[in-house]
Amino acid sequence: MSTTLQELVARPLASERSAVLLRSVAAAVHAMHRQGRAHRHLAPRRIHLDGDDLVELEGADEGADWFAVHRPDELAYAAPELLQPTLHAPDHRADLYSLGALLYELLTGAPPFTAVDLLGWTHAHVAQAPRAPLELRAGVPAPLSDIALKLLAKAADERYQSAAGLIADLDRWLAAAARGDGEQRFALGLRDVPEQLRISQRLYGRDAELQALEAARERVAQRGAPELALVRGPSGIGKSALVHGLERRQTGQAASTSPASSTSTTATSRTPLWSRRSASSRARCWRPARSTSRPGASACRASSATSASSSSTSSRRWSW
Repeated sequence: MSTTLQELVARPLASERSAVLLRSVAAAVHAMHRQGRAHRHLAPRRIHLDGDDLVELEGADEGADWFAVHRPDELAYAAPELLQPTLHAPDHRADLYSLGALLYELLTGAPPFTAVDLLGWTHAHVAQAPRAPLELRAGVPAPLSDIALKLLAKAADERYQSAAGLIADLDRWLAAAARGDGEQRFALGLRDVPEQLRISQRLYGRDAELQALEAARERVAQRGAPELALVRGPSGIGKSALVHGLERRQTGQAASTSPASSTSTTATSRTPLWSRRSASSRARCWRPARSTSRPGASACRASSATSASSSSTSSRRWSW
């Protein structure tokens, strides 16, 4: 008689069984990925087991809009890029993030984050750093804790790039545990070879511009006076990529300092509000939560300007 993984995660499982169960699920996910499909809705209730063997993965994505078809119990396992698609386009690596959340719950008895609504879950997955499982439960082997955290990386480029790489590390740990060496850490991802050609989301050759924008943001944070930053250059030179690169860097910094135990539903102390000004310009407006003197007043007026690139016919405008 089959059961669902949801019936097993109510309490922490033994480390070896957690690894065996996750390996079984990862093998099914790997088979889907080899067919060019991604699940995107992994959650314990969708995983049917017979003992420790996978019987069925139900609810796989069929191309519908994720927000239109997701169920609330999937939010604890949803990748950041599913909840905030502006980070980068979701791909099969969103499933690997979900596998990390599942492993985390198998090891500790609880998901990596808690929240009460969609906004809270988005903040948790995008901006909070999970505590290491070995810090929450004594006896969790360090290698399994490391594997869970690698799967839960905010940036898809920093996770496992294939389910096969994850399976290889789980097999390596299971073999070590059988020899009594389950606490010995090892380098992760040595056999993690991407099965598809992917363009990296990392930004290269724009360190000076990123530093200029970060310096402007820090000045606003410290002084409280709004500023306007102009990102200028010819069409196609990478203005939007620079802005998105700064967003990803800020997300990583927030995750490294934000307490994982927070259950706040505030997405961030400054909520980004995008508005399209023209076909060739975009304004980035940060509105402090309680910085205005009257309801609806915007704190996005410019008092000074920072240029992050050379002049041209189009620009990206940011105001804080």
